[in-house]
Amino acid sequence: MALGKKTLYYVVPINLVLWGYIGYKIYTWGKDEVSDNPTEKAFLPAKFDKDSNNYQLALNYPDPFLKNEIEKQKNYSVKNNSKSPKPKEKKIAPVEKADEIKYMGLVSNQSSGVTTALVSVNGKSYVVKKGETIEGMLIKSITQETLELKVGKELVLVKK
Repeated sequence: MALGKKTLYYVVPINLVLWGYIGYKIYTWGKDEVSDNPTEKAFLPAKFDKDSNNYQLALNYPDPFLKNEIEKQKNYSVKNNSKSPKPKEKKIAPVEKADEIKYMGLVSNQSSGVTTALVSVNGKSYVVKKGETIEGMLIKSITQETLELKVGKELVLVKK
């Protein structure tokens, strides 16, 4: 179907005007027209102006992210007349048997050269580095297969 030059002069402007009108309607769709006459404005009744419901959060559950902070707060006894709160001291008894110590694994960072070990003492797991102290034991060295600890004055060698 071949259109003549005259037909093209009529069809193109009509098409532009039609698509422009459609675009304008889509752009302004959902927008209310603003009227200058205050009597035409819709007002909400007074009972809907304010939120009549008061909400209060029920915070009667333990926060899983602040578990350590709550334990620290429990260790301090704060009184109004006291000078400063004093923490309760925990007595840590050193491990007497090598059977209670388990060397679980090793993680080594190649770029920084830091080596950490996963150690289980009395059923509690610790992530430790060389030179740290856990449960009264000093970490002397960490290798792929063994962990060397200093318990009191004696050295203990724990294998994986």
